[in-house]
Amino acid sequence: EAVRFHYGDRDGTESRRLVEPHQLVTAGHRWYLVAWDCHRNDWRTLRLDRLRGAKRAGRPFAPRDIPEGDGAAYLAASLSSLHHELDALVVVLAPYEHVAATSRWFDHAAIDTSDDSCTIRIRADTLDSLVLAIVRLALVAGVHVLEPDAIATEVEALIGRLNQA
Repeated sequence: EAVRFHYGDRDGTESRRLVEPHQLVTAGHRWYLVAWDCHRNDWRTLRLDRLRGAKRAGRPFAPRDIPEGDGAAYLAASLSSLHHELDALVVVLAPYEHVAATSRWFDHAAIDTSDDSCTIRIRADTLDSLVLAIVRLALVAGVHVLEPDAIATEVEALIGRLNQA
């Protein structure tokens, strides 16, 4: 059944939505609704924390095929198309398959892969989010920040603080 609600966009603009909900997906500690937006005639990923006043619309719908094959893949494609303030290029000392499950928690793109390492571009809105994504990778494999130098310095400072503890 279709659902109506108020939604606050990234910039804070409020809108009313009528959607056909298809799947809930989590990424980066946030939940997203993958839905067909009836007014925009297009697919949308909507953050649940920006949604308020949801009510059933009393309008049944036939399920549609989600682009990219499923909600998780569509969300990943949607998030990667967003503009992020910061990014970093890192080498991970493990094959991408080894870190793929960990990487699903943040916006990234595998740039180069081999049998024993991979190069990943990580994107985030804040410095803390970017550093935490790198730390998350470092929990499963060795990581070296190639660029930018400011992010490499932040990661080194964090390592220093952890070593002092």
